[in-house]
Amino acid sequence: MPTSLMIVHLALWSAVLTPPCTDAPPSGWSVESTALSLSRHDPCVDLLIADDGSVIVAARDANGVGLEVLSNGAWSTAFQSLEGGCPVLAEANGVMRVAFSEPAGVRVATRTGSVWPSEHVSGIEAPFAILPDGRLRSVGVDPFGEALVLHESGATEDVIVAIPGTPIGGNIVDLVAMALGADGSTHVLFRRNTRPALEYATNASGTWRFEVADPLQFDRTAVYWGWSNNPPPVVGFVIDAEAHAHLAYRLKPSMKLAYATNASGTWRREIVDHGAPVSLDVALRLSAEGVPWLAWQRVAAGDLVVSTRANDGWTTVTVDALDTAGTARGLALGPDGRWHLAFSRFGGNLYGWYDARPIQHAVSVPCVEGRAR
Repeated sequence: MPTSLMIVHLALWSAVLTPPCTDAPPSGWSVESTALSLSRHDPCVDLLIADDGSVIVAARDANGVGLEVLSNGAWSTAFQSLEGGCPVLAEANGVMRVAFSEPAGVRVATRTGSVWPSEHVSGIEAPFAILPDGRLRSVGVDPFGEALVLHESGATEDVIVAIPGTPIGGNIVDLVAMALGADGSTHVLFRRNTRPALEYATNASGTWRFEVADPLQFDRTAVYWGWSNNPPPVVGFVIDAEAHAHLAYRLKPSMKLAYATNASGTWRREIVDHGAPVSLDVALRLSAEGVPWLAWQRVAAGDLVVSTRANDGWTTVTVDALDTAGTARGLALGPDGRWHLAFSRFGGNLYGWYDARPIQHAVSVPCVEGRAR
């Protein structure tokens, strides 16, 4: 074969072996252990990347709530509590905060230099969200299930919002999640005993409206935390810059992974993964362009995977296939465009409730043009 033809032939063959470089999603991940350990009993994890690139991991299990910070290549313990609910991390105006339920209220810790002084805020219960100024907003239900009750720390009066379609005798309302829009709007997910649907309420338009986000039943079946009075969230729930809602959750009884959004003006649901079962809880975040990214577990294999919306479909890659990865997980996007995951890795001991294992921190490997990762 002539040399020129051989070069062309080799180039074409190389192109077949080496897919185009793409970051949707990255197929290379670097994994390390953090200084924070987590047991299988009641685990939940949240993750946030600060503007300075430091990694903040907050976790709760039977031993309490812990906060670890990765800065300048080293992990350090920033905060530890012997009790508390699932932690919520938030950043606003360069200030990092973590909040979690405790008896008769919520504890809020604010990052001040390298320390995290905290205070107890009474009158707040889960679900709640952290406002940009550090105050808390929570949602509850009146005694007969006829109205949502919104409370803000420091406010003298609550906001009462009637739930339409309440039957005589009231509802039993199961509050699922709460989130805030960038404009300060409130977004609430709930379910009531009279219907299996996942319902959505918001005041983003200036007045309260109620919609059915999904008429099918989402799965809130407790797995490891069935006896907990503060279980981990089971629906990924985020609000984009235009105050549109994005949800990720497991359907019941199919145990398939679903994603839904009202970004088009009406609610649309897609099946992300048909293989069953998927994990009960799903981590959901949006890219800078508003593209949804999901982190979840393929339960049968125990693999931690990441999925993202791409080319009118979903692309999924495995982040960690060791042991039983991803029983509890947090997902976040760093200022450098790399994705981060914090997750548990427990192995095959299903009954090792107090067998603590280090939380893993995974970072997506930057794409190198011209070769596969």
